[in-house]
Amino acid sequence: MMLSQGAAAGQSAGIQMKCLYCGLPDCNLEKIYKRTGTGPKYICFYCEFTERFTVVDLAKKIGVSSTYLKSQIENMEFFKTFYIERGIDVNNAPLGYLELEICGLCSMPITRNTSAEDHNSTAMHSSGLIKKCNKGCGRYIWIMSLHEQYCKKSCEYEGCKKKYDRTDVHFEKDHKPFFCPIVGCDKGFPPDNIEQICTHIVKTHLLHTVQSFLRRKSLKLWKTSLTM
Repeated sequence: MMLSQGAAAGQSAGIQMKCLYCGLPDCNLEKIYKRTGTGPKYICFYCEFTERFTVVDLAKKIGVSSTYLKSQIENMEFFKTFYIERGIDVNNAPLGYLELEICGLCSMPITRNTSAEDHNSTAMHSSGLIKKCNKGCGRYIWIMSLHEQYCKKSCEYEGCKKKYDRTDVHFEKDHKPFFCPIVGCDKGFPPDNIEQICTHIVKTHLLHTVQSFLRRKSLKLWKTSLTM
């Protein structure tokens, strides 16, 4: 799949793309992708600034200081494409743009700064027929659904890779993982493996501009040339 800058080339005649975050149409949208290859979505110039997910934001998500996290990821291979090691301003330099939470009831994205509870109210989901899943995903679900019977947490400890209820005794006696803080994610990682946790969040839950893809590709090519 060819990645090209801007949204114009990817738009079909008569279709007006909208920014993923503010929902407004714009003639100068930027394509953003997941590193897993899914996309594209689109982001406007304004939201490129307001939705930036930085090292500081990542540190808050996993409950450590930004100074400590920066010192850790400077030596992580995956993060070298973000130029963290060059003394950047961790408050502003983006690692990507955090995906929006998806409502477990209507499958619609929940806008930033809107809680799931507020969304439920404005979307007129009947409060008497829903509850919050505490088995795995943390989303609101219909009470009559079979959701909790199959919603589990995935234990990502090496040699385990099994799924359990979040309240299962496995997570008390065998492994005590750090669960991914992104609502809807089922992964639990060894709490001392900062690299695995951070890489998971950035690769799985952030969207990135085309430039970040090209930068990573060019870095790989440069490293390959050094070994030839």
